[in-house]
Amino acid sequence: MDPPLKRFSDTEEGMGDACMLGYRWCLLLEGGGGGDRPCAVFDVDSTLLFGKGGKDTIPIHQVCQLYVTLMQRGISVFIVTARAEEGRQYTIEQLRSIGIDSCEHLYMHPHACTSHREAASQKKKAREKIEARGYTILLNAGDSWSDHFRKDEMEVRRKTSEEQIFTYVDTDNVFHIKLPTRRRLD
Repeated sequence: MDPPLKRFSDTEEGMGDACMLGYRWCLLLEGGGGGDRPCAVFDVDSTLLFGKGGKDTIPIHQVCQLYVTLMQRGISVFIVTARAEEGRQYTIEQLRSIGIDSCEHLYMHPHACTSHREAASQKKKAREKIEARGYTILLNAGDSWSDHFRKDEMEVRRKTSEEQIFTYVDTDNVFHIKLPTRRRLD
């Protein structure tokens, strides 16, 4: 059975609507069926922010608000990125500049990723580590297919465009927010 997709316009309003649905999903599962240690997972680039740093860093406000709101509700938040470990301090500073000052853990790639496949593998392993620590992932937000790792990914991917905002719930009851894939700002 195909997971149902909900498409949103690639606008601030569409982004806000997708994030609100994700928040409501977390509240629903937090109250029952969300496990003892519910959590959410976010990517960095083109998910929480755009840009290269300093005044060129632009937060994606609706996603940042979802992140902060989930933390305030006591839901653990993890960040999983394909950024290289050598840039950890820079990444932390960039996240702080947009109001993201903490997370349960920041998972980074040991070195610069050379392919989409490598990024996908690293991100999948990070999510498996999160689950091995006893967390139940309720929400997963990201712009790249490497951010969405569940077994029904290919069926969803076949039906969508990289430039859409959409949501779906996978067979493990994880609410996915798939954001448009955009190039970083120069």
